[in-house]
Amino acid sequence: MAASGREYTNLRRLFEPVKDDIAYLCLNGCLTVYHNQCVSKENMDTTVAKKLIQILTKDTEAEVLVSGEKPAIFALKISII
Repeated sequence: MAASGREYTNLRRLFEPVKDDIAYLCLNGCLTVYHNQCVSKENMDTTVAKKLIQILTKDTEAEVLVSGEKPAIFALKISII
């Protein structure tokens, strides 16, 4: 089993020689995939996610990346010139 905070597609590339022989615990434990099938996933409440994004986008040093079962969904970098 490969366990990481990375996305599933990224982990499959890293473990190319054994990619079809192992299970993947991805996104810091929020997604488990075995034989290319989602075995389990934890979803963040949409209201909570939106509130976190609102808070983080007020920080000029923050970067926001929203990930899910598919590759990265949304990335946002806020900068003030």
